[in-house]
Amino acid sequence: MLYRDAYLSINSNDVSGYLQSLELPLSRETQDKTAMGALTRIYEAGLKTFTVTCNFHQSFVDNELDEIIFGLYDAGTTFTTLIRPTTSAVGASNPQFSATMFISEYTPLTGNVGDHLIVPVTLVAAGNLSRATS
Repeated sequence: MLYRDAYLSINSNDVSGYLQSLELPLSRETQDKTAMGALTRIYEAGLKTFTVTCNFHQSFVDNELDEIIFGLYDAGTTFTTLIRPTTSAVGASNPQFSATMFISEYTPLTGNVGDHLIVPVTLVAAGNLSRATS
């Protein structure tokens, strides 16, 4: 699969057209439950965690990217995030991940002289992650 058409909606705003990159790393804490006398360390699955890490082509035009992202960051509120591998409809080959999240990091300006203004944003979980195929 060539990754070139990802879909990202933040608080009902389709920001896919600004995306340069998008990551959804999932992880789980590892809890050590080894008891005295054991010869092997035993682990069990702990709490899940996930983030959305993305880089955007910045836009300061009214009602565009910076206004959307900064407004949510500044308010500190949670919102619904929708993510799909492509902008096509949700289906078995294009699952949609959804969660309530908030913006933990936003760098509205970064780069060197002559660079295209690419800005990183990190969203963190404020609820469970779900996956749908219909």
